[in-house]
Amino acid sequence: MFAEARTLFPSLYTSWGEGLRGSGNFEQAQQVFTAFQTWSRDNQDSEVAMDVQGELVKTYLAWQLALQSERKYEDALAKLDLAGSADPQSEEVKKSRSDLFINWGSDFLARNEFSIAVEKFKLAAAVMDAAGARDALANGYIQWAADFRAKEDFLGALDELMLAEEAASTDNMKQSVNTAFTETYAAFSSSTGQQARRAMKEALKTICEKKKQPELPIFGLNKDTIRFGVYGIEDKLPTDLAAKTPGEMHYVACIDVEKRTVGTARLFCRRGTWCIPGFMTSHYRIKIFWNLILRKIGADEEVGIQIFEGGTPPPFPTNEREFGNGYHEGPPPAMDIVEKWLQSAVR
Repeated sequence: MFAEARTLFPSLYTSWGEGLRGSGNFEQAQQVFTAFQTWSRDNQDSEVAMDVQGELVKTYLAWQLALQSERKYEDALAKLDLAGSADPQSEEVKKSRSDLFINWGSDFLARNEFSIAVEKFKLAAAVMDAAGARDALANGYIQWAADFRAKEDFLGALDELMLAEEAASTDNMKQSVNTAFTETYAAFSSSTGQQARRAMKEALKTICEKKKQPELPIFGLNKDTIRFGVYGIEDKLPTDLAAKTPGEMHYVACIDVEKRTVGTARLFCRRGTWCIPGFMTSHYRIKIFWNLILRKIGADEEVGIQIFEGGTPPPFPTNEREFGNGYHEGPPPAMDIVEKWLQSAVR
């Protein structure tokens, strides 16, 4: 009778533990299976020991899911640690751990706690380098980028999207990353904020000095408003021609200021108010020219080249008080003439 009764112990323990686990009494189920584990060791039944190990793992997995539903992620992680200790090679435990970090990160993401959310997604990908974990990480970066974009920190948004591009696994997520890039570039292009103004300034320098196209694809996207940027002079274009956003800037007027000497003289200093009496000083009449090259953003060829001549420089002074530094410049070219030429060149 003892031998027959002994064969009934495994099914008794299993049924008992499964019933407790199914009703959500995980702690009692753990106690039953732990007792079952002790029984299998005492009876040196290795086959039964493997079975009870599997039941313990199932119990911990079910327990951690129940804890996750209550957003008790740290407690759930502790149960997964126990499951991993019971079966270190279990792929199911690894997947459950990765899923826990994804759910945990999603919870932080819903509260706009992007930094912590991304860290959880990274842990999920580190546990199991699967498409779901990598896509969750990519989505975390996308949502973080959207927050940066809403605050007009477009450079910060682009940094996050580059990380999202590296993480994305599936075609759908890669398409989501591309869409986020497009939305960010469009918002950057229509911005009048600090980053947009700095980008326009850097683009002017890149085009005019380095003869290269700007790296950011945010210029000239506004097809309805075609305006100009000017580099090389302090004079400003009127509001109906000057680009206010990167998207409005389709053309760049690169101006090289040339100062030509059109007359020289040696003048004698008689009084000592502004110069040393008895000395001769050199004087130059300077005429200003603007050598303008008009370039279209996104195209390598030059749209047009024109030289604009400034006004006649003043005559040499006859009074020592007017000697100045010896350079007597005429007025620069008239901006209204430049404006008309720009408009005609584009037409």
